[in-house]
Amino acid sequence: MVSPAASARLPDALLDEFEDLRARGAPAFLLESARPDPEHGRETLFGARPALFLYAKGADVRLWEAGRWQRLGGDPFEGLRALLRRGAERA
Repeated sequence: MVSPAASARLPDALLDEFEDLRARGAPAFLLESARPDPEHGRETLFGARPALFLYAKGADVRLWEAGRWQRLGGDPFEGLRALLRRGAERA
């Protein structure tokens, strides 16, 4: 579900496209800036089918990559640090 604030700012065509992605079950995300000020914010990003997806809720920390989930457990920030180190090693 898209927040009422986001739906008020997104053009209908983009909002429809995002909702269509979600309805088809594609992993999708929407990042909406919190500031309506046109000089400091007002960016909207959405996408689908990310290469990586880090999920964290409490101690349930999982990584989705290459079409499968891997349980990481523990601190989600440790999982994120590991991903960042891995990316730095590849660069």
